[in-house]
Amino acid sequence: MEGVKVSIDRIVVDFTNVYWTFFNPLRQRLCEYYNAAYYVEDKGFKYRVRVREGKHWAYLSYRLLYARPSRKNTLRLECPPESLIHFMSWISKIGSNATDILHVRSEVAFDIPLPLSELFALSLTGRNMKKRKGTFYSNKRHQRQVAGYCIVYDKRMELLQRRGVRSKAN
Repeated sequence: MEGVKVSIDRIVVDFTNVYWTFFNPLRQRLCEYYNAAYYVEDKGFKYRVRVREGKHWAYLSYRLLYARPSRKNTLRLECPPESLIHFMSWISKIGSNATDILHVRSEVAFDIPLPLSELFALSLTGRNMKKRKGTFYSNKRHQRQVAGYCIVYDKRMELLQRRGVRSKAN
């Protein structure tokens, strides 16, 4: 099909065995320099930092709640590829303070120049596609590791509703 564009929207990477004595000062510097938001959560990862600078953003999450308390924990980074490059100065420091760097997932976007009504989405695993509020879902979030997870939606409409942004194709 002509006009289909493929891009990576988000990369998620885990840095293993990162010391609290490294993470906490990094978090403080990010909060001061970028005015980053800092959260202490009660599910998933305990500590979260949201960094934004213009169109670039990154989420840092530290210490899984179900993990045994330790001085070394997993630090997860989520960001688009262009933000990975933009924030490379401090992201590279995380890598040098981790035992290992593991790719968790990538979110791939297919920009298909057709209305949703003209698309036919099919799950090869035999699971049914569910439709909710104009969005099609294949599998559930907890099945990501097994059979993948697919969402089919109108990105242009989502940007318009969320931010009032019109894409270039409009």
